[in-house]
Amino acid sequence: MKLYIIRHADPDYPNNTITPAGHIEAQALARRMKKAGLTRLYSSPLGRARDTAQYTAEATGLTPEILPWTAEISVPHVTGINGNKLTVWDIEGEVIRGGNEIPTRTNWHQLPELSGFDYKAVFQGVRDSSDEFLAGLGYKREGGVYH
Repeated sequence: MKLYIIRHADPDYPNNTITPAGHIEAQALARRMKKAGLTRLYSSPLGRARDTAQYTAEATGLTPEILPWTAEISVPHVTGINGNKLTVWDIEGEVIRGGNEIPTRTNWHQLPELSGFDYKAVFQGVRDSSDEFLAGLGYKREGGVYH
């Protein structure tokens, strides 16, 4: 199985859609995906993702299946080095590597910058949903690898 994970085209966040340049990107993507032999099409419920996927839907004749768990996660912002607000996945490398221990896949959520909110639970929810999705396609996670 090939699974293409594609981010939405150039976003117009305030209007929950894509920009004129994003429409051009989505059309180019559709031309490429038409040649890929897709058998299924999935999308986040967010407008920018749906608008991006619509061109591929039209090019392939596939109807996008909306997967709520693929929507952008909503978590509190953290304060960056310069006092700016960041999403957790944008925490500066200096912060991550600046402690006594480099975070691992088992203890990353213990970074002091992540205190006060259960980011691990949010991550686990996405992980569980992705495992369920892939299990529906016949794949099971074992030791961090899907078989």
